[in-house]
Amino acid sequence: MTTKSRMTTKPNIGLTDDQRVGVCEILNGRLADEYVLYTKTRKYHWNVTGLEFSQLHAFFEVQYDILEEAIDEIAERVRQLGFMAIGTLDEFKTLSKIKEKPGHNPGAVEMIRDLLHDHETVITQLRQRHRHDRRQVSRHGHERFPHRAVGNPRKDGVDAARPPRRRIKFTVDSGQFTVKNRER
Repeated sequence: MTTKSRMTTKPNIGLTDDQRVGVCEILNGRLADEYVLYTKTRKYHWNVTGLEFSQLHAFFEVQYDILEEAIDEIAERVRQLGFMAIGTLDEFKTLSKIKEKPGHNPGAVEMIRDLLHDHETVITQLRQRHRHDRRQVSRHGHERFPHRAVGNPRKDGVDAARPPRRRIKFTVDSGQFTVKNRER
């Protein structure tokens, strides 16, 4: 991606151009992952069937609302750093680590497993980038991807992957699942 050519303004926030480019590359990758995950969650919301329909239909709606908010926050963070956020389906598909299965319409349990795997992929990508950043700091004495610009991988990654006021427990190993909604 040619992040430098997409620069709009140069904010004076204590980051070098190289740091801002690196941060925006990370954020645009995360934006792509979140958007593809949002789209899959919408698809499952529209197409879930069976005895679990009501619970899962409502659950998927909560999930895609949370993802939509995260997508907006990530894109706005890219803009605050002086760059253009990606926004086309081609860009999302190219940059995302989340894999789609066009034409595949899984059952309810497989939907849950698939989305769980995708959330884990997003979290893993954030943690890998965070570890890479820490190694770069110790080798070069500077931080290319400052946490304050990218966000906290634990807070933003882990907490964004689960609904804020609900805890959902899924037991899918046996082919059965339960949805337990509890306030935190």
